[in-house]
Amino acid sequence: MKNAPVLIVTPTLADSPFLDATVQSVREQTFAFIHVLAVPAHQVEPVRRRYPHATVVPDAGRAGGIYGALNAALDAAPPGWAWFTYINDDDLLLPALSKVITQHLAQARPEPVAYGEVDAIDEDGKVIAGISTEPNPAWFPALLQSGISPLMQQGMLFERSLVKRIGQFDLRYRLCADLDFWFRCYASGAKLRHYPDRVAQFRIRAGQL
Repeated sequence: MKNAPVLIVTPTLADSPFLDATVQSVREQTFAFIHVLAVPAHQVEPVRRRYPHATVVPDAGRAGGIYGALNAALDAAPPGWAWFTYINDDDLLLPALSKVITQHLAQARPEPVAYGEVDAIDEDGKVIAGISTEPNPAWFPALLQSGISPLMQQGMLFERSLVKRIGQFDLRYRLCADLDFWFRCYASGAKLRHYPDRVAQFRIRAGQL
């Protein structure tokens, strides 16, 4: 499955002023991928026309939120993918992600989760600062107990068999289902591999929580 495409999911309401830049950052990756956009049902056809290269599927409705949209994309994605990552509609993937994924999948037995470094950027795309990630997974529990998230979602890579084993995003959590998802991976005993490359950018917007 090393040559199988990576599933990249973008949940979006299709009204983000940064969506074109997000999609372009995906298109510039050099590994094989399937890009799935999960959108409100009434936006499916307009978004398909806007991005004819992508697979566009309906999300889970307003009640499902962003995590319901991710689950809907996982359910509706074309077959054949072996790894999964997701990027929000105002964030960016960087070229180094292609390097990391190529390096990671070249291993005989790649770890089921891989992650790299992430920059915080402002609305103009200017880098504000690097966002700390913890290279050593052994420190994850202590950091979490101290109220510190040791990971950033942007550019994280998950093996399909792991996603199938631990299940999808838990919709009981409205804001932190991604954190729950990562730590279910960790708690399952899956190994995580850190790369020092800056693989993505997280956009800080005015009024953002």
